[in-house]
Amino acid sequence: MIVVTNIQTSDQTLNRIQSATADAIKQLQTQNLILGSSIVVATLSTGDTVVTHGLGRVANGFFVIDANASANVWTSATVNLTPNQTSVLVASAAVTVKLYFF
Repeated sequence: MIVVTNIQTSDQTLNRIQSATADAIKQLQTQNLILGSSIVVATLSTGDTVVTHGLGRVANGFFVIDANASANVWTSATVNLTPNQTSVLVASAAVTVKLYFF
């Protein structure tokens, strides 16, 4: 988490800019996209693959950052018994991907 320290000056305009910047950073930090997990490398297939995302909460989604083949990746309809730790994913073809969970 980023900590912003305001430096009080006699310039009220500068003080307001610092305050607004600190408020904006606080708002951004509450967004799940920024609080995402480190990138996870997973080998997926056309069947269910359980991937550990490391968020400690239910993932809101993921981005495929890189793939070694052309494939679509989606969340399986299979019930996930440990959603705070894992996601169940399926791919349209065998593929190794780098994923960013948020």
